[in-house]
Amino acid sequence: MSDKRLLSIAIASTVGAAIVGFVAQLTLFAVVAPRPEPREETPAPPVSSSPIEHNAIFETVPVSGACDAAMAEAASVPASLSNDAEIALAADACLTANEFASAIRAHPDVIGLSGLTDQDIQWAMQAICFQVPSSATCTDAASRGLI
Repeated sequence: MSDKRLLSIAIASTVGAAIVGFVAQLTLFAVVAPRPEPREETPAPPVSSSPIEHNAIFETVPVSGACDAAMAEAASVPASLSNDAEIALAADACLTANEFASAIRAHPDVIGLSGLTDQDIQWAMQAICFQVPSSATCTDAASRGLI
């Protein structure tokens, strides 16, 4: 045989042996690799239907006359029309995020939802504060990290 032929056979033999060895190592790893230990499941906390007990974000506080009147005006706008301008006025008439939330609870039609949660109120507050960030409600909400 020629030297070139012997060299080709030697290279092919070496490459083939390397491939077979690599596959054997992979197979051995797959067979010998330890399985992860099962984790203990932590039971989920009981779900509460009361927003006061579960994820309360806002405190219920007394609502001033100006805040209540502004929120009542926003709630009186028919659902088929936008009441963003009226809610923006309420955001300035209500002096804190808690007062704004309390006023929305008193007038749930303002955002068109029944069975309001604090999360619903926070989403509404975030939406209105995007439009009027310098209002009293939004300034307070921003200082508390709510928006």
